[in-house]
Parts: sequence; structure tokens; C-alpha cells
Amino acid sequence: MTDIKQRWATSLRADVASRQPGKSEVDVDAAKNSVDELLTLTSQYRSSSAYHELLRFMVRFRWYSPFNAMLVNVQLPGATFVASPSRWWNRYKRRVKAGAQPLMILQPRGPVMFVFDVGDTEPEEDAPPLPAEVLSPFGERGQKHGAAPKLLNRLIQNAVRDGVRVVPRPHGSQGAGSLRWAKGNAAQTFRWGVLKPRTMQVPVRYDVLVDSNLAEEAQFSTVVHELAHLYCGHIGT
Repeated sequence: MTDIKQRWATSLRADVASRQPGKSEVDVDAAKNSVDELLTLTSQYRSSSAYHELLRFMVRFRWYSPFNAMLVNVQLPGATFVASPSRWWNRYKRRVKAGAQPLMILQPRGPVMFVFDVGDTEPEEDAPPLPAEVLSPFGERGQKHGAAPKLLNRLIQNAVRDGVRVVPRPHGSQGAGSLRWAKGNAAQTFRWGVLKPRTMQVPVRYDVLVDSNLAEEAQFSTVVHELAHLYCGHIGT
């Protein structure tokens, strides 16, 4: 990692000197500090669940290298679609908002470049519609029409047996769901049996939070995803 920082520092100095002669060393040091902070943040992926979330995040950034996708993730975990200001304007007729957070990634044949998430842009009047993966990053395709509500309800009811409570709540456009240990001493009623229905009270041990703004197909896949974290032991069980 030290070797990487040294190479970047040399590249940054050369780039600043070539583009802006006489630029102060203070600006170069500030850039070095930003690079150092990014490299330090990469150490947060020490658990299997954190690494899995990183891979899931990187899938949505196929047009950038995996390392650049990771840099975007450590700076703005909720990012869904990033591009440079020139690409936002030339391809999508969108401008970067004033005060938007720039995200630093590596630039081909250069040291670094800055990109911005879609949430930090605004369209012009003649802007074309954004791709489907931007408008609905967690949407699912291929589900049988009309089957989602029944499957989602069955999934939620079956999860009760294992002490899981599914809690719909608004997450915003940058997140789909999450898993956490439940607080308090709540319990849910689990029902089973057809000819002789039975019920039992099951203590709530885990909460699965799912974005209530999502379509039911996307809610179903989100609950499945969070349950996979639980059954794989990603929160310590």
C-alpha cells in the first residue's frame, strides 16, 4: 500500500505540474491525503457480509473497473449510477448540482478523475429518460404476473417461524433493505396446518427492513437476500 501511495504521489505531482505550472505543493499534499483516506477505508471489508455487499454493489458498475467501483462505494455507499460531469451533460443532458459531492476514481492514462452520482444531478428540459437500472436499481424482471403478492406474503409468514419480523419502511431510492437484531421482547403469531390450523407465539429475534416504496417483486427479492445473510450466519448466528 505504501508503494501505491508513492506512485500516486509522483503521478499527481507530474499531472499538476503539467496542467497548472506553479501550483503549490499544499494542493498536491491535499490530494495525497485524499488518496490515503480512500486506501484506509478499503480495510472495512473484513467480514463476509461486508464483502458480499461490496460485490453486489460492484455488479451495478460494469462500465468501471472493480477497483473504481470499490472507490465509489467507500465514498458513497448508496450510489447507484455515477458519471463525469461531461458524460452527464453530453449523454443525458443533466447538470451537476451546486455543492454536490465529488467522488474520486482512477483515470485511464492519468492519476484521478471526479464523478457524481445521479442523485447529485438535475435534468435540463430536453433531457432524455434515464436507463431503467438508474430509475429502479433493485427492480426484478421475469416474475410471473400477479404472483408476487402471494409469494411475498408466504415468505413473510414462513419467516415468522424462525423469529424474523419483516418491517416495511421507506428507504429512499438508494437502498432496498437491511437486516438487524431485534430490540425488545416482541412476539409474532405463527400459523400452520390446513385441516387442523394451529398457532404459536414466536419471539422476534431479527428484523428485516424492506423498502415499502419498491414493487412487490423487488420486495420479495430483497427479503430473500436479507434472509440469506441471516441463514449464512453473516450477523453472527
